[in-house]
Amino acid sequence: MQKLLAPGQKTLIKKGDTEYEGNVIFISQVLDEETGLFKVKSSISGRASDFVKGTTVKIDTGAEKAKGVLTLPIDAVRYEDRQAYVFVARDGKAIRTDVVVGLIGDQAAEIKEGINPEDQVILSRSSLLRNGSEIRVIKTTEVSGDTDKEAKDE
Repeated sequence: MQKLLAPGQKTLIKKGDTEYEGNVIFISQVLDEETGLFKVKSSISGRASDFVKGTTVKIDTGAEKAKGVLTLPIDAVRYEDRQAYVFVARDGKAIRTDVVVGLIGDQAAEIKEGINPEDQVILSRSSLLRNGSEIRVIKTTEVSGDTDKEAKDE
């Protein structure tokens, strides 16, 4: 299996319109179950005074990019006990469907297994949505060439 990140790997840190070079110095071994992401820290070349503790920046590692793959908005993917899943609309019900997530970008996650482009994925983040909940499809949206559906649980 190819490692996407490694300590010492070059990074490009973006804060607003300013870019800084750096290197990966830490990769968490623990998955954040809420986001499904691992925390990564980078050193930064340049003036430390440009940053205060807690500053949010974008770090580009250039590690890997995927094109022509099935993607969903990050918010559509949920996690329970480290298992990623989505809700799919089938026969008027929300069906929990486990998925295998690949690369994760700023706004979208690659879905490697578990659903097909024809599936109607529910984008609602309602905490009331459960496996088997009755739903009614209220809007159809095209996202990145893949068909996704929004649904409202009743």
